[in-house]
Formats: sequence, structure tokens, C-alpha cells
Amino acid sequence: MQIILPDSVDVQRYTGPGGYQVALTKVGIDRQVDVFGFHDIVIPAGQFSKEHHHTKFIELFYCLTAMRLKINDEMHSVPAGAMVVLQPGDRHEVYADDEVRFFAMKFPHVDGDKVVTS
Repeated sequence: MQIILPDSVDVQRYTGPGGYQVALTKVGIDRQVDVFGFHDIVIPAGQFSKEHHHTKFIELFYCLTAMRLKINDEMHSVPAGAMVVLQPGDRHEVYADDEVRFFAMKFPHVDGDKVVTS
């Protein structure tokens, strides 16, 4: 498990041609990926995802809003703009005090690879 905050030294910032701003974060994926899953997730205020883990893929969250995230029994307050990298076996659960929105990318995408633990 890794949490990369927006102001982390792991984020490279620069100005691209024409003046647009770039925040580049490189995340190593230790496997060959032919297809990955891209999920746009919204959890309404007051709801949560049931604790679960995956056995076959690395999951990367890009947080569009702040969230509370429990990973392997440890609670984290994750700000908007942060990335969370979950390894196979990392148990996780998202809590939405307010509406939570994030992108979840799965490397590689494997249908049915969700083991609910709670």
C-alpha cells in the first residue's frame, strides 16, 4: 500500500508546451498488463464500501474528493488529488462522510476478483 499526496516529492511538476501545468507521478506496476479496468466511482454521503481485497490485480485510486479510507485495519484521511496504490491482498474500505468520488484503475483488469471480508 502506498499513498501519494498531491504535494509529495514523488509528484513532478512542470509547464508543458503552450503553458499548461503538469503534475506527473510514476507508479511501478510489477506485471505485464494487456488490459486495465477504469472505474469512475461515486459513493453517496453516509454510505461506504464493504471491506474487501483483490487477489490478482494492483488497484490505483485517484481521489477527486477527500475520503476516509481504511487499509489493512488502519484509517487514513486522504485528500483530493492524492493517489492510493493497493497491492493484491490489501484489505480496503471507503467511507463517505460527504459524497466521495474517485477513479479506480485495476492492473490488469480481472472480472470477479473481489473478496468481501466484512
